[in-house]
Amino acid sequence: MNTPHDIQKGFTLIELMIAVAIIAIISAFAIPAYNGYIHTARMTEGSDSIATLKLAQLEFFQENGFFFTGGDTATVINASLGLWTPTPWDPTLTQAANINNLNFVYTVDNCVGGALDAANRPTECYTVVATGQNQLTPADIITVSQ
Repeated sequence: MNTPHDIQKGFTLIELMIAVAIIAIISAFAIPAYNGYIHTARMTEGSDSIATLKLAQLEFFQENGFFFTGGDTATVINASLGLWTPTPWDPTLTQAANINNLNFVYTVDNCVGGALDAANRPTECYTVVATGQNQLTPADIITVSQ
C-alpha cells in the first residue's frame, strides 16, 4: 500500500521539455504573423491619413482655387488651415509631440506636369508622400497623386 510519502507531485523533466518545445514551435509561427498584422495596421493608418488629406484638399481647393502643399508634416498641417491632421492625433498633446508620435512624415507637392497659379501653387493636381518613421522604416512609403 502507498503511503503519503511515496506519492510524487509535479512534472517530470521530459514533460517540461516537451511543453517548452511546443511553446517554441507555436511562437515561431505566431510572432512573425503578429508582426505582419501590426505592420499592415500601421500602413493602413498612413493610408487613412492620406484619404483624410484628400478630402481636406478638395475642400481647400473649392474655397481657395489651389491645393495646399508642404515639405513636412507640420507645414502641411498649417497650410491646410486646420482642415487636416494625420491619424492618430491626440488633442491633449502639442503639435510637435503629436508629430513625433506619428508613424509617417507627410509631404505634399505639385504633381509632375501639373499647372501652377501665379504664386506657384498647384491648381491641377498634387502628390502626397508618406514616409515611415518611428515604428516603421524609411523604406515604408505611400505615394498618392491626385
